[in-house]
Amino acid sequence: MNILSFPQRSVRRQTEAANRRVWEAIGGRYRVVQSRCRFGPRRGRQAIAEVWRAEELTEFGWSVISRHRRGGPAFRACQQAAKQASNSAGLEVPS
Repeated sequence: MNILSFPQRSVRRQTEAANRRVWEAIGGRYRVVQSRCRFGPRRGRQAIAEVWRAEELTEFGWSVISRHRRGGPAFRACQQAAKQASNSAGLEVPS
């Protein structure tokens, strides 16, 4: 069972260094970020890979839970982190 629910569409953010797509969980504590560098080669041996990050909101800002090459494992990492946090808080979560 999924503890978190993410929106279908992402929010696009563009910085000087990268194009990013962000899916933030409905609760707002977890998010998945897809980041692609705007500079450098796109193909070939020296291409800069696309990065997917699972992130958690802490009192100091966003901290990276894990990094992935595809989106599915990043979403699953957020689900697993939320499940572990709820188990440590003493809440029962159906599996």
